[in-house]
Amino acid sequence: MKERGNSLLKIVDRYVGMPLVFLLGKIGERKRKSFDASFSSSLKITLLKTAAIGDTILLSSIIDDIRRQYPTAVVTFVCSANNRKAVELLTGVNEIFQFEVYSPIKSLMQLSRLPKQDLVIDFAPWARINSIIVYSISAECKVGFK
Repeated sequence: MKERGNSLLKIVDRYVGMPLVFLLGKIGERKRKSFDASFSSSLKITLLKTAAIGDTILLSSIIDDIRRQYPTAVVTFVCSANNRKAVELLTGVNEIFQFEVYSPIKSLMQLSRLPKQDLVIDFAPWARINSIIVYSISAECKVGFK
């Protein structure tokens, strides 16, 4: 079953994702922090893009910018099976985590066990599902949909 354009995933995103994101927002509401990279010599940065091969390739310029600014950063890329091969072509990515769209609870539990990240950036297309993914990653600063 394909991920992109899948009507079932759109329904789940809308009718399960909306109330879940609302609840997580109320439970996990905290003061927003700005990103300050000066405190760490080796940053841990996670990028999230779970679909769109072309958009994934376009992220190579952002990874290049991260590498120029923070050459020792550990860059983790969270993707899905849909764009995994494209992520493997990108230079500058240290670790790849494949989010299993059809086993979301298992994937969320695995993501929650990642070491605490300094920065998570959400470039993903599904606002609600990806908000839940970002919520499960422990990080100092998270950037993406509000």
